[in-house]
Amino acid sequence: MHAPTKGAVKGIRREKTTLSSSSDSEKPQDPVHVFCRLKPLKEEDDPSCIKVISPTILSLSSPTEIKAARDDIQYIFKQIFTPRTNQKEIFQHIAYPLLKDLMSGKNGLLFTYGVTGSGKTYTLTGNQNDPGIMPRCIDTLFNTIDKYQTKKFIIKSDKMNGFEILCDSDAAEARNLEYKMSARSLKSEKRGGAEPKQFYVNEGMKIDGVNENNLFAVFVSYIEIYNNTVYDLLDDSNNKVLQSKILREDAQRNMYVNNVLEVEVKSAVEAYELFNVGQKRKRMGHTVLNSESSRSHSIFNIRLVQIVQQLQNSEGNLVIPECNVLKISQLSLVDLAGSERCSRTKNTGLRLKKPVTSIIR
Repeated sequence: MHAPTKGAVKGIRREKTTLSSSSDSEKPQDPVHVFCRLKPLKEEDDPSCIKVISPTILSLSSPTEIKAARDDIQYIFKQIFTPRTNQKEIFQHIAYPLLKDLMSGKNGLLFTYGVTGSGKTYTLTGNQNDPGIMPRCIDTLFNTIDKYQTKKFIIKSDKMNGFEILCDSDAAEARNLEYKMSARSLKSEKRGGAEPKQFYVNEGMKIDGVNENNLFAVFVSYIEIYNNTVYDLLDDSNNKVLQSKILREDAQRNMYVNNVLEVEVKSAVEAYELFNVGQKRKRMGHTVLNSESSRSHSIFNIRLVQIVQQLQNSEGNLVIPECNVLKISQLSLVDLAGSERCSRTKNTGLRLKKPVTSIIR
């Protein structure tokens, strides 16, 4: 009996661990939400073993030949999305709250889980005319902070999971160096023929209540976990083979990937270009279920750094801080490898070894 494929999307909220004016003792009340999105049947008349009982409960029935030996099983989710649910509704219900948390200085994690072909990558990425969670997050973020961004290279990664502020002269020097490198890259692209840039439909959505007194900078990184090893998909070294990275703990006891490349982006298009670079380097393999199946976990990190220019004192009045205060938050979008058994994919050798999920905090 054919059933619509069921994929789970999980969103995890976690309080920020970086410097801010809020209390460190605050904890989210309900940190883990599990959603279910049902994929449409290939044919409308195909029989289905899934029945949606309520917006949060579905029932899974056994095939007819073994139904007598097994009762129907019910599963409870935070919310169930039917095959008629579109990409925009998925974003608004699942990712938009996490994006609002990001603007408030809180970290978030969202990952898609399910078998190969269940729609994980489509839900997360979508296509140019029907964007998924990732491009909608990026567009909404830049629609919101567009007028309040810092100049490029004012904020720089300290390579230890934190950031620092550069003086104007150092930032200007870094911008001039990037301009020269971009000019050289443009010449080489004209000779070799540059690939078309990736664009997604931007619906103009914004986040209300942005603090207009703060300045913002956005950094992205893209890693994959394959055979229990972490790789930087944006590694621009001359090595033909990506070098493995190690996990370390920062001063706030948060785990991070050491020496991962974090790139400052000033527009949604720049972020898409980096995402496409990483996509080409992912481990893809042919399986019985999918000719282009991802055999690794991939994590696209969006880090938002805010220069706080006004704080509240003990009396609740706004004051200008004596020194620059940075508020750092991160949203990790994870596309997990297919969760099916090897007997269905017919994987062998190294591809048979299941990668272990690491939560990058």
